[in-house]
Amino acid sequence: MPEFSTIQKMNIDAIVDLIGNQITKNVQTNPRKARKILRTAFRLDYFYKKILPPGNLAKSKCYLKMICEKNIITALSHPEKSAMVSLFVPCEPLTAMGIHAFSVESLSSYISGTHSHPVFLEKAEKDGLPETLCSYHKIFLGAAAYDVMPKPRFIIHTNVACDANQITFRKLENYFNIPHFKLDVPYRKSEEAVAYVADELRTMVKFIENCENRKMDQNKLLETIHRSAATVTSYQNYIDLNRTHYLRGDLTAELQMTFISHMMLGTPEAEIFAERSVEEIKETPPNNGIKLLWLHTIPFWQKPVQSLLNTNDSVHISLCDMGYESLIPVDTEKPYESMARRLVYSPFNGTIESRIEKALEIAERIQADGVIYFCHWGCKATLGGASLVKTKMEAAGYPVLLLDGDGCDSRNAGDGQAATRLEAFIEMLKGTK
Repeated sequence: MPEFSTIQKMNIDAIVDLIGNQITKNVQTNPRKARKILRTAFRLDYFYKKILPPGNLAKSKCYLKMICEKNIITALSHPEKSAMVSLFVPCEPLTAMGIHAFSVESLSSYISGTHSHPVFLEKAEKDGLPETLCSYHKIFLGAAAYDVMPKPRFIIHTNVACDANQITFRKLENYFNIPHFKLDVPYRKSEEAVAYVADELRTMVKFIENCENRKMDQNKLLETIHRSAATVTSYQNYIDLNRTHYLRGDLTAELQMTFISHMMLGTPEAEIFAERSVEEIKETPPNNGIKLLWLHTIPFWQKPVQSLLNTNDSVHISLCDMGYESLIPVDTEKPYESMARRLVYSPFNGTIESRIEKALEIAERIQADGVIYFCHWGCKATLGGASLVKTKMEAAGYPVLLLDGDGCDSRNAGDGQAATRLEAFIEMLKGTK
């Protein structure tokens, strides 16, 4: 590694490239060292943000970045106390039992942020996974195959909302040789489906108890559910305030909202963030900039998108559906049914019409000026629904840009095309506002 004086003279991209190269260099010969470099990079970034938080971001968004990175650091540092989950798994029972929950998708995003993702993608494809499989899943599978990922306590996943889940978690169960529980969510939305999933969640708790060799403290679960309810209430207030105000953030922060509404929902940190966001956005001046509703994951790393949308009062992402999709009111007297309803009535469960209906509801609430529908490479459900989303949203008066790309694989992105199309869309919105 270069001396510190040399690192001081390098820009951020060069430092990240250096880290990525060191990880890539060690994955085959010394995977534990590669893991250590990965973990150390995140720790250094965490302390850097703690000492020098980004001055151009809202304070609550800076706090968001801290707690999300801590989630990843804990997964890498204390795997024996961590459970691997898919993004949509209700994690309140894990939080109540003091088990750290992290998602495959979020950890893959952070790996992508170190510029080391190509070596893991190539490993997954070399092992027989198709190029068309979701890159979030391929990155993690490649890292697991190289033994860069530490062995967690157990795995829990659900069939919402990704076909790749059915491949990824079976493979990970074999890689790590650990217990595995699957939540099966009925495709059709009904109260019968809610009751069915609530019973599955009770079975999931028994699975966790067996893995941990201890019983769930129901009072702890209720405390966690109450925090979820408070977080959801605050977040719903935040959505309404987005109609006239803008809480300055960047692409990464908008994507990190998925932590709050998913695996961290029910934690004290999520509740604090949601409360701070509401209080802070109330104090911002009225904003008349272009408000974008973003549908699906965000290519947080892509320079042209960053330059147009990061910390930009005149045009910005107001909300992303990956962040708000699970924010369904919580009945604190029926914790299992509340968690089940979040899954069954998720706009990502069922037909694409469900997702469109929710997008239309949110677009009206925030008075969105336009919609960006991100066609993430490898996500068949999203790609297949693109034309219908555009037709229905535009019929309701919301201009839509279908933007092709990849959420975390730079090999599947064209910066020039993204910049040209996004710039033209923004200019069109400015001309009609």
